Formats: sequence, structure tokens, C-alpha cells
Amino acid sequence: MDSPYDQAVPDEAAAALLQGVEFPITKTDLADALSQSGAPGHFVDQLMAAPVETFDSLDDVLAHLQDIEDGNTDTPDA
Repeated sequence: MDSPYDQAVPDEAAAALLQGVEFPITKTDLADALSQSGAPGHFVDQLMAAPVETFDSLDDVLAHLQDIEDGNTDTPDA
């Protein structure tokens, strides 16, 4: 089965798509900004699957994308 999560976005491409984004940013606001800038839908879907509501930095986004790619989409322990 194909899933939007099967289409990994390399860190370099993700960084380019996120250029100009001011952090911290909620994942909803980030998804809106990315959609308006023409980012691929699967990339937006990957970020929306992150178990957080706010991204604090580009590194935070990249870490969550790596977790998704690795199959770790569990909610972090509180």
C-alpha cells in the first residue's frame, strides 16, 4: 500500500521548503504556509502527523520528519 509517509523528503529539500519560516510555529500554521508556497502534499501530511502541536526550530521539524521516516509516530512521553 502506498502511503504519503512512504515518500520521504530529504533534509535538504525540507530545509529549502522551510526557508523563511519563523519559529516557533504551530503545525497548523506551518502546514498552511507550506501549502500556500506549493510544498508537496505528502510533505505537509508528514508534518501534520507529528505528535506535537508546535515546532520550535528547523531542527525540530527535521527530527520529527526523521521519526516519521523511521516509523516512530508515537506521542512523546509527558
